[in-house]
Amino acid sequence: MCMRILAETELPSLRRIQVFDVLVDLNKIFTVHDRETSGNRRSMISPESRIYFLLCKTFVKVYSHQNNFISKRTVLLQQALQTIAKIRELGSIDKDVEVGALVRELEEVEMNLLALKREYDFKIKTLEQPTKDLRTKEKELAEVKRQCDDLQQRIDIAVSKWRSDYEIANKKLRAYTSVQYRKLGSIKKPTIGVRLAVEAVRCLFDPAFRPQRNSLDTWVNSQELLRSLYFQSALASFDVVHFDQVGMDIVQRLKKYLENREFRPAKVETESSLAASMCDWTNAVTNLVTANTSVERERGELKQVMLQMQTLEEEVSLQRDTIIGTNTLITQIAEKISAGEQQLMTNKRNLENIQRSRQIISAITTDEIKWQEEANASAGLIEYLLGDSILMAAFSVLLGGKSKHFRKTAQEWQWKHFVNCIRHVRLLMSTQTCGTLNTPSNKSRTLYDPVHHSSVLNTFGLGMIIHSIRCSPPTDWYPLISVDVEREFETVHFYGRNLSITPNAKLFFVTSEPLRTFSMQFVHMTSTFVIDEMFDRRQRNQTADHFSNNQRVTNMHLVELLNEHTAEEVLRSEHIVEQIRTACSISIPM
Repeated sequence: MCMRILAETELPSLRRIQVFDVLVDLNKIFTVHDRETSGNRRSMISPESRIYFLLCKTFVKVYSHQNNFISKRTVLLQQALQTIAKIRELGSIDKDVEVGALVRELEEVEMNLLALKREYDFKIKTLEQPTKDLRTKEKELAEVKRQCDDLQQRIDIAVSKWRSDYEIANKKLRAYTSVQYRKLGSIKKPTIGVRLAVEAVRCLFDPAFRPQRNSLDTWVNSQELLRSLYFQSALASFDVVHFDQVGMDIVQRLKKYLENREFRPAKVETESSLAASMCDWTNAVTNLVTANTSVERERGELKQVMLQMQTLEEEVSLQRDTIIGTNTLITQIAEKISAGEQQLMTNKRNLENIQRSRQIISAITTDEIKWQEEANASAGLIEYLLGDSILMAAFSVLLGGKSKHFRKTAQEWQWKHFVNCIRHVRLLMSTQTCGTLNTPSNKSRTLYDPVHHSSVLNTFGLGMIIHSIRCSPPTDWYPLISVDVEREFETVHFYGRNLSITPNAKLFFVTSEPLRTFSMQFVHMTSTFVIDEMFDRRQRNQTADHFSNNQRVTNMHLVELLNEHTAEEVLRSEHIVEQIRTACSISIPM
């Protein structure tokens, strides 16, 4: 049960065993069996078990409370010190920084930034007119493109049907083979429609062709061409677009063929489908050339519009390149302005950090030293916390009960030692931890009245230092923890430990005969909280001061302020800096 209670402290298991062993030793030294419990219903329970349980429970309560208190206190101080260290770093306190040089650099950055902004505004203004011109030319170009599309649409509408007819006829004529051409050429005396169809095609293929008056005479020559690959090769190389450029002269030559009643595909087809296809093809070419000629004016306008569109496109492209170049320069200047503004902000922030950090450090130096000392001392407090908690548990449990046997023993010890050995003592009794000691009325003045025995006090002086755990220990403890002390100026040597004290610190005067019942190791586990010295003849009219190495006058508000804000937040806010400077003049006990 006891070890389970001690486990609440989260101490290592070996350390918990050591603590329990010390509590057992304390019980052996200070505790007598509680005879009041004998004969009642708890007689079957070992008194030691109850005492150990109370010792462990009280120890855990004291240790946990003080450990949390010291830990939180240490965290607050360390965080405040870290914030101050960061403020020093951001403010370059430890570096040789000349504020005047930073101010001059800041002014130079501002001048460069002003020049860049002027150049930026100038470039923006120079870009206004080219942008307007570009918009005007883009509108003109859009209008010219619209005209071009309209003309092209009119041309396409005029020739689209005839072009489609030509493509159909051309495809059909090219589908015939050389055998079919030779078959047509093998006819000795074809009808006039067939002869006219072949002559019309020859006129289209060969502008220099001149048929004879007698078509039969011309047919003899045409037969030779039909038996060869002439028609097929000429048809493959025929370009109606190139033919358009020849003009209407050849079309006029074909007029007599087209107007002839025998030049009809239906009539010719009865004798030769190839000749009928030649008629269709000749008609398609003639119609297409005629249609193209009818839109010649539109084609001329289209060429002019296309030339105008090409010129405008070149001008727009050149204008765009100029604007893009200017925009590139503007972008570069804007980037320089952004970098300059960033540098300006950085320089201003650095200058503010230096100025504000120096204000803070100059105001907070004294508090910082105290905090650092106290933070360093916190490690010692934690080191001695184990022993202090054990002593407090012993005060409360072993000597703080209401046992009649204890009170009787304490009274006997009191008269034996205080009356015979000590002429005056300042008692700091704790009603929470000490039993009530009933003393005879004729003796109370001897024990507690310093004025009555002031003359005796000037003659005698037996020195001794004691441990006090937030209150003076019960008087029954005095001889058990008393040792001889060595005192120098502002220092007391106690069991190899040097304790700093104020020049007017006071020490208790008790017996000079110590009982060596505490081990040296256990004494080193405890810390001295109160050092008090009794008045001598030169100091008896002065007020006794208590020195405590775990008490500091600390500016708690300032510590909390530095814990609430980061160093960056502090240096960015003039209001927080002013709060810190104001708080530096206020001291609040921590």
